[in-house]
Amino acid sequence: MSRRARLPDAGYSLLEMLMVIAILGTIAAIGIPYGLHMTGQMRLNAAMREVERELQTARLKAVTSNRTLQVRFNCPAANQYRIVEVMNTAIDNTSSRCNQTTYPVRPVRDNDPTTPDYDGPVRYLTNQVAFTAANAVVFQFAPTGVTFQIVNGARQAVGAAGADLTLAKGSHTGSVNINGLGRIRIQ
Repeated sequence: MSRRARLPDAGYSLLEMLMVIAILGTIAAIGIPYGLHMTGQMRLNAAMREVERELQTARLKAVTSNRTLQVRFNCPAANQYRIVEVMNTAIDNTSSRCNQTTYPVRPVRDNDPTTPDYDGPVRYLTNQVAFTAANAVVFQFAPTGVTFQIVNGARQAVGAAGADLTLAKGSHTGSVNINGLGRIRIQ
C-alpha cells in the first residue's frame, strides 16, 4: 500500500483572500508615496555631499598648491559646476572659462603662467537635483584657506555666519554652508 503525502487544505474563503488583498493594497497606497518622498530626500542628500566634497577639494587644493581657486556653479550650463584656477588675467572673466575644451583639465602641470594648471573636470548634478535660482555665486578659496564669494563680478568676504548654496529636488531643499574661514558643512 503506497502512501501519498497529502497537503493540508488551505481552507481560505474568497472573502478572506479579498480582505488580505485589500489590506496589502492599503499598505502599498500608504508606503509608495512615503518611499518616493524618502528617495527624493536621499538623492538630494547625495548631491549635497558631492558638492560639499568638491568645495572641500577646491579649498585643500588652493592651500596645498598656493593658488587661488574658484568653484563656479551653473557653469558651463545649468546644474553643472567646476573648479577653476584664478589667473588674474582677462581669461578669468571670459564666458568660456568653464568650457573643458577651451580650458582642459591638465594631467601634468606646465607652469605656463598664461594657462591654468589646476582646473578640474565639469561636475554634474544628477537625479533632477538643481541649484536654486538664487545661486549666482562663485566661491573663491585663497591659498590661506580664507573663503570669498564673487557676486555679480565683485569679490566679497564671507561673514562668520557663512553663505549658503541651496539645492532642490522637487519639494525638498537643502544647503551647503561655507564660512569665511573655509569651513564647509551640509545643513
